[in-house]
Amino acid sequence: MRQVSDSLPTTGRKRRFGLAGIGNVIATNLLLQAMLATNLFSTGLSTLASQLFNGLVGYAIYGKLVFRSEGLRHATPMSRYGTMMVILWVVNWLGIHGLNAAGVVRGMAALTLVLPLAGLSYHMQKTWVFTQR
Repeated sequence: MRQVSDSLPTTGRKRRFGLAGIGNVIATNLLLQAMLATNLFSTGLSTLASQLFNGLVGYAIYGKLVFRSEGLRHATPMSRYGTMMVILWVVNWLGIHGLNAAGVVRGMAALTLVLPLAGLSYHMQKTWVFTQR
């Protein structure tokens, strides 16, 4: 099974990743804010729904548009992407907790982690999730 198309150029991959990421973050946060504003959903359910949306949309966008993977319906990249999402969530949670314990306000701690997490996400997708076989 071939994962990444050999016939398509990889130039601009970081730019596509950045643009797709910005769009995904905006859409995810719009969903989260809408759910929180209705007061019909708990914070936990709202954040879970927004994360699931982020993961599903992200998998399609990053796999197809950024890394141009041809095997998106196969179990291996799906399970690896899911595992990556859990790893990123844990790193984010621990990072916010650690920075907050060091005196950084949680909101600022979360903002501080955006770029490092994006870099880790890009690296994991490029080298592990959407790899060539």
